[in-house]
Amino acid sequence: MRQLSEEKRRSLNEPAVSINELFDNYSNWREDLSKILHELTTSSFERFFALIFNSEGIDQVEIVNVAGNNAIEGTMSSTGFLSFRVYFKFVRGNNLIATRDIDDFRRLVQASRSDKGLLITTGSFTQEARRESERGINPAIELIDGQQFIDKLKERSLGVETEQVMVERVVINRDFFDNL
Repeated sequence: MRQLSEEKRRSLNEPAVSINELFDNYSNWREDLSKILHELTTSSFERFFALIFNSEGIDQVEIVNVAGNNAIEGTMSSTGFLSFRVYFKFVRGNNLIATRDIDDFRRLVQASRSDKGLLITTGSFTQEARRESERGINPAIELIDGQQFIDKLKERSLGVETEQVMVERVVINRDFFDNL
């Protein structure tokens, strides 16, 4: 009978990926994705948003302003069974968006004659900014912060894939052996 080398026996008994590696990969994916979003070129950034809106069934997107590499503004609309027009702004960076930013954005939404505003950031919003967006003033403003945005990308499998990983845990039943 042929003997397996020590190295071969060890490799058969050890998992291909350790639990620690799985945990590290799971816990770091958000940071990794956030970094990738910040590194996109302006043109890639625009194409990325077109893909997002297309995945949501939006048939018309018009970019009205690209502020350097950190912000993109425009309108999206649909002329299907229900027609609507939404003014959107996406801000990259770790900014904390404040109430005055919501007020300024609401004025842009009104000036564009849109039904609603959508403000997305890879950063976050102050509590006051969130309250301002929820005050019930028309036009309505929807806020999506960086964590929510990353969750939505994962839900829609836009640049993010999920895999089910099964981990086997072997437990020795001492009672079984003690009662032999």
